[in-house]
Amino acid sequence: MKKISLVLALVLMMSFVLCACGASNELVGEWKGEEGEIVVFEDDGTGNISFFGIEVNFTYEVADGEITMTPEDEEIGETETSEYSIDGDKLIIDGSEYTRQ
Repeated sequence: MKKISLVLALVLMMSFVLCACGASNELVGEWKGEEGEIVVFEDDGTGNISFFGIEVNFTYEVADGEITMTPEDEEIGETETSEYSIDGDKLIIDGSEYTRQ
């Protein structure tokens, strides 16, 4: 049961990650979501999300207003692609909003 809860939490985190993406140079930095999750995008195409005390590492690529994210651990989830936009210090993905920290 504990493992199922962990997997569900990680899947939820990945969905938040996909909602927290932007252009390569614009994305770099730390973003905080409405639910308290923290997403960090590094300049080298790696990143991580922290939510409920769990951290998930991922790689990402951006092109044509979309971000493709792949978790480092294949058991956590699959590669996913989402549209994103950045307006000032706000990052919006699939209706979820993140604020640059």
